[in-house]
Amino acid sequence: MKSFNRRFFLQAAGATMALPWLETFASSQVQKSPSRVAFLYMPNGVNPNTWTPSSQGFNYTLSKALKPLGEYKNQVSTFTNLRHKLTLKSDNPDAHRVGTANLLSGAQAFHTRAKNMRCGKSIDQVMADKWGKNTYLPSIELSVREPNTGVSNHGYTELYGSFISWANDKTPVPREIYPRQAFNRLFTKRDRKGLSKNAMDLFKEQTRKLQSKLGREDKPRLEEYLTTLDELEQRIKRSDANMPPLPFDVNKHRPKEGKPGTFLKHFEMHLDIIALAFQSGRTRIGSLMLGNALSSYDYSPVIEGNAARASFHAISHHTGSPEKLAIYTKINQYHTKLYADFLAKLDSMQEGEGSVLDNTLVFMGSSMRDGNAHKPINLPILLGGGKNLLKLGEHKVLPEDTPLCNLYSTMLKGCGFENTQFGDSSGIFEDILV
Repeated sequence: MKSFNRRFFLQAAGATMALPWLETFASSQVQKSPSRVAFLYMPNGVNPNTWTPSSQGFNYTLSKALKPLGEYKNQVSTFTNLRHKLTLKSDNPDAHRVGTANLLSGAQAFHTRAKNMRCGKSIDQVMADKWGKNTYLPSIELSVREPNTGVSNHGYTELYGSFISWANDKTPVPREIYPRQAFNRLFTKRDRKGLSKNAMDLFKEQTRKLQSKLGREDKPRLEEYLTTLDELEQRIKRSDANMPPLPFDVNKHRPKEGKPGTFLKHFEMHLDIIALAFQSGRTRIGSLMLGNALSSYDYSPVIEGNAARASFHAISHHTGSPEKLAIYTKINQYHTKLYADFLAKLDSMQEGEGSVLDNTLVFMGSSMRDGNAHKPINLPILLGGGKNLLKLGEHKVLPEDTPLCNLYSTMLKGCGFENTQFGDSSGIFEDILV
């Protein structure tokens, strides 16, 4: 039987489109499953007394906060002693905001009240730049709350605490808040009214004519703007291409308008959308912020005994109170269970002889360790799934102040990137490469 390459056919038809695993062609060819990465951000740190396992290595014992990992323990690594050295001084309370802004980049956030906001390109967008050329969307960024506004007591814009994904050092990537809008971006053909090729070309031509009238400082800004237009045009072209077939009924999964009834349900719906996006090949990069920095969501519904109120940020400032620390752990356990449930969802999606999880790395971390101390050191980090990409399932204790960017460089290597230098990385964790 003649080998039939479905991916080549779609490229020859004038568009490069990722497809879900197709059993129809499994017998005639070996398809290499695409690598994918999801990034989850949890605000306000963790209870350090119940987060870190007491033992290390691949046979480590789950700590109280990590108990919900359950059967996925052997597929999840937890890391001790990772940090970003360029985050502000460890005793600076704005580690909330600045640590959030640079969690996925390691770059130094510029001290500003709003103007000239600057940080650094994030690892998810480095991946999206390469993989996004062959997917419907380069990446999908989700959150459950609109960006914070205002200025902190330390003179930093609150916007820093609202974004983890940065397209470049000056541009945070907007997040989708409403599940239906996120779903439609991924699974509904978009209208191009007002954005036809001729209109776009004319707009760019008119913009370039301004160059002769601009001063030296403005010309680089215009060039950056034109580059953004070029990127937008490429996204429009991808949207115009025929969408690949979906392995599920779109209308069955389409969310209702507006926000879900609770933020807890909001988390779950967004994670379901990322899972569907990965399964269908619409994108290979997804991120979800479980609240902005200083999140004050009331977690009392997940606290045993239904505490009168469990405002997350207030609880994280536990001041050593046994009662608050116990609630803090319960919140951490909820996030861990949410993470484990997401792994299970990906694991339930068949892909060849394995699952989508086998080729998906799932990162979860916070911008600080203990919310009471505000210290951006020894960050609580989980990395799971992706057994075809990295060897995970251990408590990996590293030398103090090991760059978190070393983990990002390792993820790049595991996902097949040739250039693995990222941020202040000083090396790769060679022992976890497959």
